[in-house]
Amino acid sequence: MYAALRSRNARMDLRHRNSELEGLLTKTEHLAMTDALTGVFNRRRFGDVLHCEWASARRYGHPLSLLLFDVDRFKTVNDVDGHAAGDETLKNIAQILAQSVREVDACARYGGDEFVLLLPHTLADRAVVVAERAFASLAKTREGWKGEARNVALSVGISSTEDPAIDSDDALVEAADRALYDAKRQGRGRIVVARHGVLAR
Repeated sequence: MYAALRSRNARMDLRHRNSELEGLLTKTEHLAMTDALTGVFNRRRFGDVLHCEWASARRYGHPLSLLLFDVDRFKTVNDVDGHAAGDETLKNIAQILAQSVREVDACARYGGDEFVLLLPHTLADRAVVVAERAFASLAKTREGWKGEARNVALSVGISSTEDPAIDSDDALVEAADRALYDAKRQGRGRIVVARHGVLAR
């Protein structure tokens, strides 16, 4: 009887330890693909998602759009109000962007004050609607923010597989980056769509 009880307790202990290890593994995997500050995907995880979605879009012929955002006036937030205020601003913007898209879409922090959205089955004109929705949400939400964060805006470059000049996932990112550069050059709070070059919107 004692042997049976010891065996039963050992099995229960093993199941408990396995459960703890599974939980730890899940947490580790989550940390590996999540930006520590904002809670959205990190750039590495975004690269993996982009690669898969690009392959799917090419194979099945559905559109894929990418939006690359830059936070205008962000340096002023850090310079005037401090880096803690800057971090809070980035977290708030990440939340706004994440809430602007569907569950099938991907939202990631691409670098410093840059964010990216990947929208499967989405044409460029619909991607513009998503950007406009994010702009409107930011304009409404930032009214309750403090200090220089109340003055931040977003610029965005958009690229899509509709453009025949885009022939790889890297090219999709590069086109959005060029469009974003043009948006910044034209002024703050702009949306620019890349089509056979860069066209202002």
